[in-house]
Amino acid sequence: MRCSRAKKLFSPYIDKALTKAETELFDAHIRDCKKCRTMLEEMQAIHNTFSSMERLNAPYAFTTRVMATIDEKRTKRLSLFPVLSRLIEAAVVILVIIIGSRAGSLLGKTFAGQKTTIVSSLSLDAFESVQPNSIGGAYIAMMEGNNEK
Repeated sequence: MRCSRAKKLFSPYIDKALTKAETELFDAHIRDCKKCRTMLEEMQAIHNTFSSMERLNAPYAFTTRVMATIDEKRTKRLSLFPVLSRLIEAAVVILVIIIGSRAGSLLGKTFAGQKTTIVSSLSLDAFESVQPNSIGGAYIAMMEGNNEK
């Protein structure tokens, strides 16, 4: 048995809630593992201390008062907090949508004039024709001649 498994069995072992087979495996591990044996002894000492203490009785209707207080606090907390948090979430979402739509319309206006400038700058009409007696003109004339064949 591994120590991690043995540690999970400390409380059931002390409470005598293990099966006979589990108890035998646990006892074998405790005999061989000093660390687990020390931890078990400490837990048994704590258990013995608490079980030897005098039992105190709670005041009359103590449980009823505690449970009523818990229910009251839970009702106040549950009724107010989720409503406010949902309202804040909704307001943030609406704000993001408004900001996004305004930013989109502003960007659309900004780039609308630039779009025609960009398209016109890429047009072939913007380029000047090559002089026929230049090297570029001779190259174009040769290439046009090859394409006609």
